[in-house]
Amino acid sequence: MHDATERGLANAFHELAAASGVSLAVERDAVPVATGVREVCEYFDIDPWAASSEGTVVLTVAPEDVDDVVSALDDEGIPAADVGVVAERTSTDSLVTADGDPLPEPESDPLWTAYKAAREQFGET
Repeated sequence: MHDATERGLANAFHELAAASGVSLAVERDAVPVATGVREVCEYFDIDPWAASSEGTVVLTVAPEDVDDVVSALDDEGIPAADVGVVAERTSTDSLVTADGDPLPEPESDPLWTAYKAAREQFGET
């Protein structure tokens, strides 16, 4: 389990894979996205997968338990989904792929640049 606070989901996937010695293959369309997130990210021209995502947690679950875990979270009103697979890492594997393509590890979090732009555009209130 790992939070997606700093540098978003992309970083969380990378850190989880690195710490666990595995590779991850995720599907972008399977990831639940809260209402308004895409629109705000588009407005500020930031990558939602690299932006801080407080309250988001990435976890790995044994394949036979995925449905039970997703269902239990759903029962509590917590959005959750099966977004990919964990695989044994080989020396030629990309650490993390999204839709079959290598997912770059973010170097910085675009949220702070967007926050600064919003303050300049809309003021401090």
